[in-house]
Amino acid sequence: MILFLRFHHESGNLLYYSDANLSDSIIIDPQWLIDAFKSLITARMFCCRQPKIFEKWIQFDESAILTREIVEAVWENSMFHEHIELLLDYLEKLGIIAKPPQQIDETEVTNYYFAPCFGKKPPPEDLACNDCEDRRSTSKLCFKTRSGFLPTAVFNRLLAACISKWPLTKINGKRSVFCGCGIFDLKDNHILYVYFFDHVIQIWITKLSAKDREPSTSLCLDAYAFVLDLLQNRLRLTSAMEVFLRSQCSDLHSNHKMCTFDEKAKKTEVVCSCRSEKHVLRTNELTKYWQLSKADPKVKPKVLTDKDINRMAQHIGKEYKSLGFELGLSQVEIDHINLDSETTTDRTREMLMKWKNKEEGEVTLEMLKNAMEEAVGIDAQEVLQKADISI
Repeated sequence: MILFLRFHHESGNLLYYSDANLSDSIIIDPQWLIDAFKSLITARMFCCRQPKIFEKWIQFDESAILTREIVEAVWENSMFHEHIELLLDYLEKLGIIAKPPQQIDETEVTNYYFAPCFGKKPPPEDLACNDCEDRRSTSKLCFKTRSGFLPTAVFNRLLAACISKWPLTKINGKRSVFCGCGIFDLKDNHILYVYFFDHVIQIWITKLSAKDREPSTSLCLDAYAFVLDLLQNRLRLTSAMEVFLRSQCSDLHSNHKMCTFDEKAKKTEVVCSCRSEKHVLRTNELTKYWQLSKADPKVKPKVLTDKDINRMAQHIGKEYKSLGFELGLSQVEIDHINLDSETTTDRTREMLMKWKNKEEGEVTLEMLKNAMEEAVGIDAQEVLQKADISI
């Protein structure tokens, strides 16, 4: 039954997740969930009749803050009211809404959500990038797909994940989430900017300090790893991600002058024309905050080799079909593998090789481990231990 549900989930016929708060429920008509969210974002006329609720809805319309009062009022006399908690859990799981983390120093209970896809307010024109006496910014790290197309929905899901992980910066008492941008407070006076323009995601970190102005490399690498893992592994984009660098003072409304780490490494200095007067930047100043460490598997995952596949195929077992669905293989592809191979080990090996060959760019052990953790009946840690493989 679980395998059946996962197959139809991957096919888009229903929604089923193994999360503790969702595993006991199945949405057999995904349109029902769409209709539930649509009723919230189109409830202006309904809320007009209730002044207190209308004020909250206007706030939602302006700032994308979805309060519990709005949800209760709009769904009160509908078929959705009985399943409020479940619907909110599903919307959060799908990255449509996000609940901000509760901060220790705040008395306010975060019993509300942000809906990034509903944001209309543009980001401030003067986003802090350039250095000054008490502020220093990193270079900009850019993510784009090899195809050159990155849907806005992908950025909104990334923004929702960031909202769930880090507290939003407050500007004049208002949380800084905008259409195509989010600004987050990190530790030790660091601020993370997540920005989207013309199919490219840009992130950079600014540190505010009058004494030690240098941004923390570990915080930069943590943010890099989080964003890269979400885009490469968790969102399952059909086109491989590519990572570039830009000068900290580069124009946010342009995606010119993007270079890879390898391109920067060829020169010790590069000429930057982001300002009216050209100036020289040292290469290490651009790369040092984001430089991948080969010794740090969290940042640079180990590439999956054919030898790794051969060793792991012996220990995955009969639940390989469930893993195949998690890796994006179709039922037809798995059926063909079953016909062409006799043993479970051979079928598992062929399935993993087919997945590896279908992927654009390098596939990693981390990607396979994540898929095994989502698959039903497979203990990823046990498989890795038996295959004597570390990530």
